[in-house]
Amino acid sequence: SLFEALDEDGADSVFSVGDEIVVAFNIETNRGGLPASNITKTQLATVFSFSQSLGKSYVGYWPSRSTLRILIVDPTEDLTDTKPYPPTLGSAGLRVSILTAGGLTNIPATCQPLATTSGAITG
Repeated sequence: SLFEALDEDGADSVFSVGDEIVVAFNIETNRGGLPASNITKTQLATVFSFSQSLGKSYVGYWPSRSTLRILIVDPTEDLTDTKPYPPTLGSAGLRVSILTAGGLTNIPATCQPLATTSGAITG
């Protein structure tokens, strides 16, 4: 699996509108029951957990069954989220966890639901 942050405009070192987090798998998945596009922050939280707050609003989409992209929509601090803010990259930075309860598996399902946590995300 690959976990990476993308700053499309390369203009800064912080999360901002339009930045993305990419989660790529080496196999096709069942998407954890999530829709292919317009995945809400609440829906993403059923399959993924983040070690730091990503802000008030972000959405996800699967351009393929093996790649999830999470787009930052509103990176301002979400005061209801108790996780560290702002998110950072590097050795002590943001990590993504895939929750067993989310039911993310390969397709067709031949293994147990995936449960893992990324190393610190770079990008």
